[in-house]
Amino acid sequence: GLERTGAVPFMAVNLPSPEAMAGKVEHVYAYDAESFTWVLAWVCLQYEGGVRSKNRPLEEFLKVDALRCAEQKTHFWSVRLSTMRPSASHKV
Repeated sequence: GLERTGAVPFMAVNLPSPEAMAGKVEHVYAYDAESFTWVLAWVCLQYEGGVRSKNRPLEEFLKVDALRCAEQKTHFWSVRLSTMRPSASHKV
């Protein structure tokens, strides 16, 4: 229950914390559900018609360490989400 696996951009926001990295946070199913939402958001915002679009709003998640990525995700949920729109091919 304390093991961490997965790519940081798709992990639940609580997992890239110092406590979780030290193995002090128990894994719960809600983290898997949140991880799925990050994958879904990534696909819907990164791809247009099966090809990566030039506008990639979550690209910055790949360029930072785990703690900074968690901060950026929190900002995304609280501020940027209201301005994001899925690509035309995903909107339908």
